[in-house]
Amino acid sequence: MDNLSIQSDKNLKVEAAEGSSEMSQHEPQKGHVGFASSREPSSHSSDSDPYQLRRFIRPHRVYHEAALREINAGEKVGHWSWYLFPVPPRVEDGVEKGSERAKQFALRDPLQDDSSGLEAAQAYLGFEADGVNLRGNYLAMMTAIRAQLMAGIHEATLLGDDVPKVWCSLRLFQEASADGIDPEVQEVCSSLLATLAEDRPLPRRGTAARRNRSL
Repeated sequence: MDNLSIQSDKNLKVEAAEGSSEMSQHEPQKGHVGFASSREPSSHSSDSDPYQLRRFIRPHRVYHEAALREINAGEKVGHWSWYLFPVPPRVEDGVEKGSERAKQFALRDPLQDDSSGLEAAQAYLGFEADGVNLRGNYLAMMTAIRAQLMAGIHEATLLGDDVPKVWCSLRLFQEASADGIDPEVQEVCSSLLATLAEDRPLPRRGTAARRNRSL
């Protein structure tokens, strides 16, 4: 692990210890809570945060800026994808798969049997706390990824093993922002999905494998 990631992990542990009551609320609540489409920041009592979105705030404060620097430099090297590429639970044959960290930060809807994460993703786009705007950070990250891909950096070079996670996150937020809910997020997700779908050869080992491309 690189020094930046080690230091970030230490910072996150310190902050998590200071606010353990916030970071420990990871289990989905029972009962369905409807989503009211709104672009206004939500309030943050337990009743108004049924998707437990506060768990993302501290990791975003620790990782977001450093993660953007990595992407803008052309290669993801840190360990922060759980927080910045949010995805729904990965369920196979009725069993949730993945690491404990992946399960902890999955976007899940309040219904115990609903693993689509669609409502949670819509709520994510309207959540802001402690100076962290989750929608703004998501847009900044995906816009930066799109810019690097359009500059010719291969997705495998830029994102490594996290390409499938980015795909999954983009598809979730593409659907969550559809039907006029959030046209800006919809455009970025659709554009980046189309860019990732392009058939390009993998880069040779040890190269950045750039090539000229156009929109």
